[in-house]
Amino acid sequence: MSEKTEIGRIKKVGISELDSKLIRLYEVPIVFFKSGIRASLSDLYDQKIEVYYYQLNQWIEKVTEELGAIQFIFMEYITETSEAAHAQVKKLLEKNEQLNEIVERLFEMSTSLEQTEDETLLMEYLAWMSDASGPDALEIDQEYVVELMKERSACIIEKVLGKATVTDKSFLFITIDLAEVTNYPTDIQVIKFRPPVFDDILKMLRNSR
Repeated sequence: MSEKTEIGRIKKVGISELDSKLIRLYEVPIVFFKSGIRASLSDLYDQKIEVYYYQLNQWIEKVTEELGAIQFIFMEYITETSEAAHAQVKKLLEKNEQLNEIVERLFEMSTSLEQTEDETLLMEYLAWMSDASGPDALEIDQEYVVELMKERSACIIEKVLGKATVTDKSFLFITIDLAEVTNYPTDIQVIKFRPPVFDDILKMLRNSR
């Protein structure tokens, strides 16, 4: 498959252009196989996801070879630290073996898994998401969900700033929807993993709605 020869391009800044005076954060979108989201998606969608994680694995190998070990992992939905956080990740990724294997390899590099979200805020968001997805949902429900996403985004950035320093290298695994509303401050240099196949995945998701 020709796509598998392409290591994901890096938007916003290249590895060779990193600023040593800024906190360095590698943002990786979490993408799910169709069994975890929409059965109506075609089999081609799952093939694209396979390519995406293949390229992500290559990219992480390139990053760690050039820059050394990663100090911290932040991941959306993780409200604990240490072993409890690891258990949360295993549960979150139980249907996503490819990403789970990638995260496990990062752990083997002595990477620390950090609390990424405020549990109370996350629970409030999930409750409103459930209401906003129901048949009686109002436009204001959707609007409040977006506001809560922005609050969660700000909380995640606060967690990163509270832990990482300019000498650290960190990964943030984040869903597509949350990534779209996240605005990083100027003291964080963000390297975004966005391989060409990611655009195909987005198009297929949009077209299936």
